[in-house]
Parts: sequence; C-alpha cells; structure tokens
Amino acid sequence: MTITASQNYMRTSVQKLKFVADSVKGMDLLTMRTHLSYLNKDAARRLLQVVDQALANASHNHGLSADQLQIESLLILRGPHYKRMRAVSRGQGHAILKRTSHVVLKLKSVEKTEQKIESKAAEKQTVAVEAKPEVKKTVKKTVAKKTTKKEVAK
Repeated sequence: MTITASQNYMRTSVQKLKFVADSVKGMDLLTMRTHLSYLNKDAARRLLQVVDQALANASHNHGLSADQLQIESLLILRGPHYKRMRAVSRGQGHAILKRTSHVVLKLKSVEKTEQKIESKAAEKQTVAVEAKPEVKKTVKKTVAKKTTKKEVAK
C-alpha cells in the first residue's frame, strides 16, 4: 500500500530542498523526522511539514503507525518562477526570479509478522553454528641472520 503526501508551489528553491533531502537520505521515517526538527534551515522545516502530512494521511486514512511505514521515494521537483524586476540606474530593471518547488513523498507499508522474524532468527542461528569450523593456524617463525662487520667487509 502506498501513501502519498505532496506540497506544491513551495516558496523555496529546489537546490535548498535537495541539500536538506540529501542529508536525511537513507534514514527511517522516525529518525528522519527527528533529524529534520533539529536542522536550522527553513527548507528542513518545510520538508518536516510534508513528512508530518504523510504520517497523518497514513494514520487517518489507513490506520497505520509510523513504525509500519517506510520511505519509498522523496521527489523534489522544480516549480514555476515568479518574475519580478529590481529598478536600477537609467530607467532599467534587472530580473529577479523567485523560485518555487514541488515536494512529493511516497511511503509504503511494511508488514512485519512474528513468524517471519522468528524464521529469520532461526536461520541465522543454524548458519552461525555451521559456519564456524575449527581451523588451526600454524605460524612459522623466521629468524633473520645477524651480519657482522667481517661479513660486510668481504
């Protein structure tokens, strides 16, 4: 099952959002949420809103908790630009682009049953017992012959 949360026309540039998204890449949902809440960036606050929205969608619509969810994808897409002008000398104007972005977060539900966990644990135990054969290591000591002054002179 896939849960989607999106935020469109966010007044933050894509570059700033991607910088924050790369810092939380590979984290699970609760760790990512904690990390974003401590980052001192406006883009982190905006991504945290999308994560909270996705968690609310999952709990309200499907009755899933945060530990049953895993991040499937986090897309940060470019939105339209607001084009403004800044007045400069001789009646001219320089363009100002106010960038926007779209964020799409997809979560997938992960079913964890006790049977699967128990069977995996049993497999690891049997493999661990079989994988440890007793091997005796023999170490040969090599002694370097000391050279004397007479041997060096020859």
